[in-house]
Amino acid sequence: MDLRLNVPPQPPEATLRARFASALRALQSRADFPDMLNYSATQGRSEDRQAAALWLRPRLGKVDPDEVLVCSGGASLLAALATTFASRDDVIVTEALAYPGIRAVCRHFGMPLVGVAADGEGIMPSALAETCKRVRPKILYCTPTIQNPTTATMSLKRRYEIADVARRFDLTIFEDDAYGMLPEDAPPPLATMAPERTYYMASLSKAVCPGLRVAYCVGPEEGRARMIEGVRVVTLHAAPLMVALASLWIEDGSAWAVLGAVRSECVARQAIARQILNGRRIHCDPNGPHLWLSLSGRWNIPELGAYLREKGVAAKGDGFAVDGVHPNALRIGLGAAGSRQDLALNLEFLAGVLGDPPPHLGGAS
Repeated sequence: MDLRLNVPPQPPEATLRARFASALRALQSRADFPDMLNYSATQGRSEDRQAAALWLRPRLGKVDPDEVLVCSGGASLLAALATTFASRDDVIVTEALAYPGIRAVCRHFGMPLVGVAADGEGIMPSALAETCKRVRPKILYCTPTIQNPTTATMSLKRRYEIADVARRFDLTIFEDDAYGMLPEDAPPPLATMAPERTYYMASLSKAVCPGLRVAYCVGPEEGRARMIEGVRVVTLHAAPLMVALASLWIEDGSAWAVLGAVRSECVARQAIARQILNGRRIHCDPNGPHLWLSLSGRWNIPELGAYLREKGVAAKGDGFAVDGVHPNALRIGLGAAGSRQDLALNLEFLAGVLGDPPPHLGGAS
């Protein structure tokens, strides 16, 4: 059982297989198919940037395709942005509990990373301002919608406040909107409030299909050339065949259909989780692919993790705390289970384990 992976629940395998097969046949019949097997411009082909602009419209409004950079997934894009706009001495700030990818990037490239206190709406403006006075950061990385791992979503008011703090302290913002397409009514991105300083990242991995490895970035005009150069250094360019497939799916409606299926399945799985884990301290968004489960004092993360591994269960409780002090909580991924029934069995097993005292207290055996 794998509750560790944070992936979107996928439509039935036969449905995805049919959509992939149909798209590949369509691409293979096109006159420009050989171009999809060759090197490409780092920014992406014109038709792919047009498809990207169409995909981003629900979140950013009308986007000029020339403003869009097509990238090889959100993780490599984050590495490219960090190494382009920050040096080894520049401090990056983020949520105190943050996406492990930003921690890995900063650790790998030797960049200082500082956590900022957050509440149920994400980063607190007062805490961000205080941190800026104390450490003088250059970059703010954040996930305003369905934050990973806490599931917090910033209100519209909170987003304006964060944008205001960023202006006061001249922060560049890396906005990770990986989950922004999942709710149909998510507040607009920070990029619409502070476009002059925000690099907006949107990946298809959490909304459509992780294996596509396609992401899009929109940033300030004055930084666009550096942004393209940074992506060129890290990945050269996104895989043209996968990008072309993503563009075709956006244009023919497949991506929107899969997104709709993912949305519906997230809602259904969140309802299952709330029912099974009823009475426990959970933080969740009804549209999200994961939840944050606080543990009782009887179990601690290392002990629970070891016990679950012995039973063949994977769950993630570490790797999030920027200061290294992890709360006694688990992030539960709801999307990796092959079906709702499998998910329910997994969660019922977990709930049973948590209901027993740890082995050293004479519990779960």
